[in-house]
Amino acid sequence: MNKNFKKMFSVAAAATMVAGVGLTTVNAAELAAGEGTITIANAQKGKTYTAYQIFEVSATEQTHDVINPGVEFDDKRTASYIATEEQKTFFASANPELFNFQATANGKYNVAVKTGITGQDIATFLNSKEVDDLNKVFDHKSVTADTAGALSITDVPYGYYYVKTDAGTIASINTATPSVTITDKNKPTNVDKKVNDPENTQVDADHSTAYVGEIKSFEITTNIEPGLKSFTITDTMGTGLELVADSISITPSTLTNDKDYSVSVDGQKITVAFKDTYLQRLTASTSVTITYRATVTDAAVSAGSVQNTVVVKPGDNDTVNDFVKIFLGKADFTKVDANDEATTLAGAEFEIYTEATEGTKLSFIKDGDTYRYVQAPVDGDSSVTTLTSGTDGQFHVTGLPEGSYWLQETKAPAGYNLMTSRQQFNVTLNDTNVSNPSMNEVKANIENTKGGATLPSTGGMGTTALYTIGGLMVAGAAVLFVVRKRMAA
Repeated sequence: MNKNFKKMFSVAAAATMVAGVGLTTVNAAELAAGEGTITIANAQKGKTYTAYQIFEVSATEQTHDVINPGVEFDDKRTASYIATEEQKTFFASANPELFNFQATANGKYNVAVKTGITGQDIATFLNSKEVDDLNKVFDHKSVTADTAGALSITDVPYGYYYVKTDAGTIASINTATPSVTITDKNKPTNVDKKVNDPENTQVDADHSTAYVGEIKSFEITTNIEPGLKSFTITDTMGTGLELVADSISITPSTLTNDKDYSVSVDGQKITVAFKDTYLQRLTASTSVTITYRATVTDAAVSAGSVQNTVVVKPGDNDTVNDFVKIFLGKADFTKVDANDEATTLAGAEFEIYTEATEGTKLSFIKDGDTYRYVQAPVDGDSSVTTLTSGTDGQFHVTGLPEGSYWLQETKAPAGYNLMTSRQQFNVTLNDTNVSNPSMNEVKANIENTKGGATLPSTGGMGTTALYTIGGLMVAGAAVLFVVRKRMAA
């Protein structure tokens, strides 16, 4: 059960009062016999609501100056809040003091709200107490909502009530008739994770392409509700992402590190924990955004995919989470004889460009027959621009961002004709299912005819036979890309 208490209100035979609310005349007999109903108008499915009777209410034979609020009857008797010794002791630690207590002949106390004290003050104090402490001191009744909508807690004795829910928000203090309807002001905690690229061509994307060495900006947005005793955000970067130093920022900008929250980094894990003093100050739902930058590393290539998960723990409520996932896709090319695809051709050489004519020639890091795209080659990185088919006729390309590319053959195998024009292939994402996207691996046979004929100069890959994985009839390179999937516990 959540320690974050939701609602505080008063309920009596006709009305119980909060300081500053007008008096109402009621019938003493009704007050003594009555039982009430508390209805939460917009209860959340699966959440448990508990009504605590903070003080009972009863009719006394005499009026007491200390009693305010109270209910005056036609015969001048007064309905007052009544506290036990244990309840009086429970509130003794409140700062500021919340109530005046006046001893009665039967060993109990008449209760009055101190001048200037609000319902929020009372609820804030109760929020700070453990569930077990509340259960020991106050009579209570709990109901769990099977469906979203109106939920009633029935047959509760008249009194001054504090209603909590494991959803974790304080509600307002209300004057009430025996049937009280209150509104759950809490919003469920949600979390949303987005990815942005440094050139801002994709902003707040659910998925994105990336290349090794690219810096991505990750954005986590969640809501903190009043009444929570703790709130922690834990983001775990999978192998293949490296945090950029000093890149973590938190908004709103009014929040102060070490005063309102703390940030810790342990390997691939980033933890943001909000301070109890900050949580106690909240009186309304507050949106918080955490951003940081991370570099895609070589480890993403070897691992094949990288999952980046955020988990939010709001007090004792269930966790909520979201993740983005980085897949490493690749394009597999095989050079074959046009008349016999079983005959593979070694030694063919190619270049890859960004346009059908001219454009930028791409660079790669070679590892056997695999070529990893390098966005910005530097001196000494042994990058190459020529891709060569191996002894089995194959060569593989990894790490290309989404887009269209053109393959140009620069050297044909001995005895075969050179392709006379660049052939287009497309890097695409299979993102029809945003919550569970997949990558399209593309495989293509590049056919060469023997001397005396040339390949066609139009169309994609000429007479090449294309084979794709993922359902798209395209030739080209699969890609390292980022996707998102939401999960809520």
